[in-house]
Amino acid sequence: MSEVLHLAKREPRTFPRSRFSSLVAFHRNELNQILAIYSRMVIAGEWCDYALNIGEQEAAFAIYRRRSPVPAYRVVKRVRSGAEGRRYRVVEAGGRVLKEGANLGEVLPVLLSKRLRLAS
Repeated sequence: MSEVLHLAKREPRTFPRSRFSSLVAFHRNELNQILAIYSRMVIAGEWCDYALNIGEQEAAFAIYRRRSPVPAYRVVKRVRSGAEGRRYRVVEAGGRVLKEGANLGEVLPVLLSKRLRLAS
């Protein structure tokens, strides 16, 4: 037979600290900025796929071109490290850093200016 539980009398549950709370991830507004450029490049036929990698030290948004097993570009968000202030970077497939900065908005335009053809 069923038992009726009164939710108002139930004690609130406490949850242990999540193992995900220490991970670096992109916030919604950061993803919106990245996806705005990504969608323009998909429409232009330059890019076709992406992947997200979230870790304890950095989060990366990897951008793939057509038929490529290696990401053409990676937008990386690192843990803020003291006085350095460079939290975001755009990295090419070979590992060369194209742009670094403390603000995502200042590093993303390099994706549009780097040998890319976009119809306005």
